[in-house]
Amino acid sequence: MHTIVCDTDFLIKIVTQPLPKVEPEFFSSNRFVTIANVERELVGLSRRDNSRVSKEAKSVLRMIRETDKIQIASLDEHRDSRSETDNLLFEFVKTDQSNRILATLDGSLLSRLEKKKLPYVTLRNNRLYFSRSERATYLSTKRIIS
Repeated sequence: MHTIVCDTDFLIKIVTQPLPKVEPEFFSSNRFVTIANVERELVGLSRRDNSRVSKEAKSVLRMIRETDKIQIASLDEHRDSRSETDNLLFEFVKTDQSNRILATLDGSLLSRLEKKKLPYVTLRNNRLYFSRSERATYLSTKRIIS
């Protein structure tokens, strides 16, 4: 089982829009988490005047708070909670890259992950795309992270 830590945009995408067909084991065999900074970003988005963005953020917050599908991961106590969210997500994966995978749509964060050969999941061509250091693949009904 891997821990897949999700950023704000990825959470909004997977909660509010249909995903390409993926084997159900992908979701049941991995643990999905986020961090408190992402939750704070979602709270801020939920208060926006833009009704679509606000509704999407509220849907994600409801899923986090009312189900066990996405949990808030606790960071090491020595970390500054005011740090930039992307840096915290990056460091969270970096500290245990054999078990943690970052799920993001952020291009600059994806570039950083590629440079350091850290594992990530993103969407490419409207399909889930998984990269783990030297190998990368699209996740489909036939491929599960292992």
